[in-house]
Amino acid sequence: MKKITKFLVCAACVAVIGTGSLFAKGKGGMGGHGGHDGLGKFTVTTDADGKATVVRATDLMGQVNAVDEKNGTVTIQDLDGKKIVVSVNPFTRIRLYDSTSDKTISDIKKGDWIMYSLFNTETETKVASRIIVKTN
Repeated sequence: MKKITKFLVCAACVAVIGTGSLFAKGKGGMGGHGGHDGLGKFTVTTDADGKATVVRATDLMGQVNAVDEKNGTVTIQDLDGKKIVVSVNPFTRIRLYDSTSDKTISDIKKGDWIMYSLFNTETETKVASRIIVKTN
């Protein structure tokens, strides 16, 4: 093989490998549905019963102030006392803390504590990707 051909083959291999690892590190879209969800670092904690809970560095917490099922929103008072309105859509995964089955916005009640993650959208609306509800 000529030197130029070897060079081009090597350059193409480097480009393919480099591009593949670039996409592998990308920010995943749907979050929480198996595999790498692009939500960054996380820790796993275990309660007294041995139940494991995954907490991601991007998870947010607060207490439910209001639920508007008609408009698909949950108003949350964060730990600093600030009220945040989060939209819920068909892609939002809602679960009770001690359950593995999917729930709906109607299962969230005022006064419940929640841990939630947001989709990384380019809109001003905060859209929940995942909500875990700890009922009172």
